[in-house]
Amino acid sequence: AMTDKIDDGGSAFAHMAADGHGDYRPGLTKREYFAAQALPACIYKCVPQECADGETMEQMFARKSFLVADAMIKASKGPSDD
Repeated sequence: AMTDKIDDGGSAFAHMAADGHGDYRPGLTKREYFAAQALPACIYKCVPQECADGETMEQMFARKSFLVADAMIKASKGPSDD
């Protein structure tokens, strides 16, 4: 089955090795970085009643943080015709 690839926004902190040789390290994706930044607010705001069936609170926090990250990446692309 074909699945949609999630837009991770590319590298957030990509860099080359200190010696300047091509040891490229992609670091975190923007999606991972945005989710990490959203996590404290998601933990603060979310309540256990918002968990999906069989989902732990930790899984809910992670899921909601990535929802925020995905929205941030989409918003960074500018207005859309949704």
